[in-house]
Amino acid sequence: MDNPLGKFADQVAEGNVFSVSTLVAGLAIPISTTTAPTLALWNRLDSGVRVVPLRYVIAGVSGTVASTAVGFQYATGAGREVGATEVYSVFSNTTPVPARLGSGAVSNIYASAAGTNTLVAAIVAWISPAFHLGKEVINTDIVPSGSLIYDFEGLVQLEPGTTIFPAAAAASGALFQQTLYWAEVPLS
Repeated sequence: MDNPLGKFADQVAEGNVFSVSTLVAGLAIPISTTTAPTLALWNRLDSGVRVVPLRYVIAGVSGTVASTAVGFQYATGAGREVGATEVYSVFSNTTPVPARLGSGAVSNIYASAAGTNTLVAAIVAWISPAFHLGKEVINTDIVPSGSLIYDFEGLVQLEPGTTIFPAAAAASGALFQQTLYWAEVPLS
């Protein structure tokens, strides 16, 4: 039976759900060959949790959008530190917001919405597209006026030492306000 409060309500009530959002002015969704992800989750080796991405929401802010698929890049072996021998040489941690507002719950992972992260090398591992931006989504050449929502439905889970970030198949100058929600499940 579905929870009348919503499909994520139980995990939120347990204090397991967090989010990270870009500034309202938005950030570009980087091309898949990027070494500079703008929004990222990093489940460090020492986190003690499995990360279950729940929802990715984008809303157009400004600019011209390229017709492109938007999906997620990922890497395993992401370690626990920033450095030249790790996946990230720079990672600008943003404090995740607990979905249970006022609970004081604290995330065990690193998350960034700063747009100032640097990968040591481009990541080629790609998870199937979340959605497509293009003429069938927008009615002009500027970004869509409504939100686009992608639910992961539990099909992607990050073990410790894994990172994930949204990326597009083609470069676009458009800016999007982006929010990524996830649950943290203690390892058993």
